[in-house]
Amino acid sequence: MDDAHRLDTLRIEGAAAVRAAEGRLSTPVPHLEWTVGEVLEHLGGVHRRFARCLRGEVETWPDPSSVVGPTDGLAGWAQDSLAEVVAALRAADLDTDYVTWAGSRDGHWVLRRLANETTLHRWDIEAATGPPAELAPELGLDVVDEFLTVIVDDRGLAGVDDAASRDGTTLHLHATDHDDGEWFVTVTGCGLDVAHRHDKGEVALRGPASHLALWISGRFPASRLEAFGDPVLVDWWDRAFRFD
Repeated sequence: MDDAHRLDTLRIEGAAAVRAAEGRLSTPVPHLEWTVGEVLEHLGGVHRRFARCLRGEVETWPDPSSVVGPTDGLAGWAQDSLAEVVAALRAADLDTDYVTWAGSRDGHWVLRRLANETTLHRWDIEAATGPPAELAPELGLDVVDEFLTVIVDDRGLAGVDDAASRDGTTLHLHATDHDDGEWFVTVTGCGLDVAHRHDKGEVALRGPASHLALWISGRFPASRLEAFGDPVLVDWWDRAFRFD
């Protein structure tokens, strides 16, 4: 996905999230233990904080409490938040580094993060309010790839305290609906070595790119995918990718 595609994705998915949330703000989102309104407020806050960073208004990543949605008119506020960050991205030099929660990152990193996070939260809201639209295959691939090569690199393996003892453990992920959807993942200490290739891992997980993206981001259990290999290791990968 290129920058233009990601910016369109951010705009379209953000608008879809607001539409799905309107009139349903108190509806629970069980897999997040939030309400729809809380998801929308979080998303709008992320958009506004990144907009401030892109405009060079802050020197450190703003605290979430610095951006709080209104008691009334939350959907309109979230729509304005989306418009604000889209405008900031259009005005930004994407080759320049900006403040983020992960330290200094360039605008391409910011755009990718915003497009993917917004898409996943759109799915969260739709899952709570009706049948959710699946992620397009290319978008699902991008979510998986960003998680493996960027998010884990920034945060390390989370959710388990024995990552170091799993050094050398391997995982093969295969998106069944796209020719470029294969990853061979090896645990290295508390991080990952990721290669785009077909290879035999101790565990293999197969499914549509959308399902792989929802699994790796904590929204689907591995049981929604075709799983091969030791069930204990399947469970370990489930826990390793669960960030707080």
